[in-house]
Amino acid sequence: MALERMAFNPEQGFADAAAYPDPTNEEEVREQLMRPQMQLRDYINTVLLTALESAAGAANIGGAAVGKLPAGNMQGLLQALYDWFTEAGGAGRVGVKAVKDVQGDTVQTALEGVQANLVAYRQQLQGSQGARAIGVSQYPGIPEGTLQAVLESLAGQIRDVNAGIIPDFGVTWAKLAQDVADMIEAVSASQTSGELDDYRMETGTFQNAGAGWNTFRFREAFDEAPRVTVTAYDFAGFVMVKGVTAEGFLYCLRIPGWSGGTPGSVSSEKVFVGAATGTSPAHNEKTVVTAVNLPTMQTATTATTSAAVEIGYIAVEYGGDI
Repeated sequence: MALERMAFNPEQGFADAAAYPDPTNEEEVREQLMRPQMQLRDYINTVLLTALESAAGAANIGGAAVGKLPAGNMQGLLQALYDWFTEAGGAGRVGVKAVKDVQGDTVQTALEGVQANLVAYRQQLQGSQGARAIGVSQYPGIPEGTLQAVLESLAGQIRDVNAGIIPDFGVTWAKLAQDVADMIEAVSASQTSGELDDYRMETGTFQNAGAGWNTFRFREAFDEAPRVTVTAYDFAGFVMVKGVTAEGFLYCLRIPGWSGGTPGSVSSEKVFVGAATGTSPAHNEKTVVTAVNLPTMQTATTATTSAAVEIGYIAVEYGGDI
């Protein structure tokens, strides 16, 4: 049974001038405005809802029987649809296939299996062997354990490479030229004692922090105070270093100069010397020195500067007897 379609009476509704002549009073205006709306109300209440609520409500809107889904009323159709998904075999009806650890027959049990797997995988990744769980195998210099530890180790080695530091296990004998390998092997005392393993170096650059003595800290503390070499770039002066510890050192930029000192001077005057004896001999003019003032030396000085000078450094720690 097809659902009866809604139609106004007359068919053109409010556009029908004959059925809706110009009103002459307020009562006619209200009646003409309400007439189409009341027709719509009556259709919904008496036709549409009655048809949907009837035993053939689903069929009235074109719903035909499909498998176990009946063509009865709407409530029955929705209930049957719900049962179709939730009963045994419902997971397969929506395309869910059994996979490892997910064997649910209903949609609900399949979703619960997926949720349980996700929780288990998350716990496994956060566990002490999380890296191995996703296929991260042991590699020299990379820890084997949690995924977080592996990522932190990789980030640290990338940071060291950018700073010019060779990561642990980054250079192997196979990667060295033969002459370099021979020179290292020639250091017999260190080679036999294994002291070369205690060697560590950090390099980098930083900008002058201000005038006077300033503190610079290493990216990572050494075991002991390293040997430090510092160079200032494009700077007509030098860098002083003191207080080297395992954590850092003090530095100061200085510009050389001179202060004090006076120039020397010589005082002289002119005299006349007789060329011969007698009452009126000839005279010769001479210039003679009357005083000599010696110069004083200047004093060498240095002054600090707050200029934004780029400074490079190398810090090396030798743990062995090389």
